[in-house]
Amino acid sequence: MRLLVAFEEEYRAYQGAISSAIQVLRPGVEVEATGADALKEGLDRFAPQAVICSRPEGPDPDGRVAWIELPPEPDRTAVARLGDHRFELDNPSLETVLEVVDRAELLFRSDAKSPLT
Repeated sequence: MRLLVAFEEEYRAYQGAISSAIQVLRPGVEVEATGADALKEGLDRFAPQAVICSRPEGPDPDGRVAWIELPPEPDRTAVARLGDHRFELDNPSLETVLEVVDRAELLFRSDAKSPLT
């Protein structure tokens, strides 16, 4: 599974920490980081199945199985989408983010094995 991590320039260290942690702790996930200003280009070029971003998901998920809107401010609620399910996460820890990534990968793998209709 490909995962794109995108944050604004002022949160570059936060973006780097999340990207590095996922690369180390989930070596089967291909991770790429980009600035939020280059989000569209990253989505088009990398074609990720999952996204962790400081911005909300647009109206067209374009085949992505998951999107985690992870605001860098701890007092803002994170919003995650896995398939058709949306849920909120209050100040999620790295462990919680990894759980969502794991569930996204399972969903991606099950979709990839489904016969085309």
